[in-house]
Amino acid sequence: MRNMHYLKTAEIQAVFLGGGTPGTLTKEQLSSILQKVRQVLPLSSDCEITVESSIYDMDEEKLAACIENGANRFSFGVQTFATDLRRQLGRPDTCEEVVRKLKLFAATGTKVIIDLIYGLPGQTKELLQRDLQFYLDCGLSGVDLYKLQIFPGTPLGNQFKVDQSNFPTGRELAELFVSGAEFLSRNGCRQLSCCHWATDDREISRYNTMVKEGAQVLAFGAGCGGSLGNYAYMQPFDLEKYGSLVDKGIKPFVMLFERDEFAPVFAAIKGQFDSGVFEPQKLRSLSEIPFSELLFPLLERWRNNGLMEDADGVYKLTPMGLFWQNQLNRAVMIAVQYLVYGPRVAGRKSALTMMSAMENRT
Repeated sequence: MRNMHYLKTAEIQAVFLGGGTPGTLTKEQLSSILQKVRQVLPLSSDCEITVESSIYDMDEEKLAACIENGANRFSFGVQTFATDLRRQLGRPDTCEEVVRKLKLFAATGTKVIIDLIYGLPGQTKELLQRDLQFYLDCGLSGVDLYKLQIFPGTPLGNQFKVDQSNFPTGRELAELFVSGAEFLSRNGCRQLSCCHWATDDREISRYNTMVKEGAQVLAFGAGCGGSLGNYAYMQPFDLEKYGSLVDKGIKPFVMLFERDEFAPVFAAIKGQFDSGVFEPQKLRSLSEIPFSELLFPLLERWRNNGLMEDADGVYKLTPMGLFWQNQLNRAVMIAVQYLVYGPRVAGRKSALTMMSAMENRT
């Protein structure tokens, strides 16, 4: 594989073992995968290698095996430190157990990132800020603040189906997020994206940033999507089908499409909004269309509504704007689609928008 043309032209800057499932593997399996990654792929000397896991599935031996084999960043789905709320999510470990593990992991000197959720039933601003204080106290490198997603068949999904009264409204969700974002800002955390903050200079969230900005992605695994050259692709979600095609030496595609000349424009828009700062004038280097002038009325309306702050054409999202980032991003995307493709395409579902939606769920 190392001899393939597309692996000879550039070094790989980031590797992400994700989906939450890597932690369920044994330390031997994790070591084997990481060794193969380093053996086969042309990694840069400062390549960011992330292993994602639930905090419950990771232990000290697995963590040590990953570090020994090149992993230098770990992302854990903590969701919340509150024991009673963790029980609602089907998480068996208590607040004390989670804190103990995180402090042990952070003491190794590696970068440790956690995911926290806002919008859990019964969660108040005080409880969310308590979670964020635990994050700071554990000495971690970064935190993601994600809105609750409810899926059918899960403990919360079943609870929501029976009684929705204990779940926050849209306005309450926005207020929860803003309170969390402001808490992190007050405590000196550095905002890297609309939902990610860092507490030290080592954390740069390279993989996530590069993906949102349209970088080339070599994807391996059922349900993964990626891009190569002017092409984007998805692989089958069915594990048996995926394995069968791989065993035959066939790259398992279920979706493959060629991106056009405007793909860099849409990637730049997505990357900018994800960073929390939109600079339409920078789009002029990618297209001759005067996006700054054409988008000005829309951006000014959002500024007047308190979603953005403008400084010489650079629009920085406010905490409330960060909460609505996905919707603002999509509105600009549809406006630009209208400008470059016309009304028949703008806003319609396509392979591009479907893949973008799937990425936004992660």
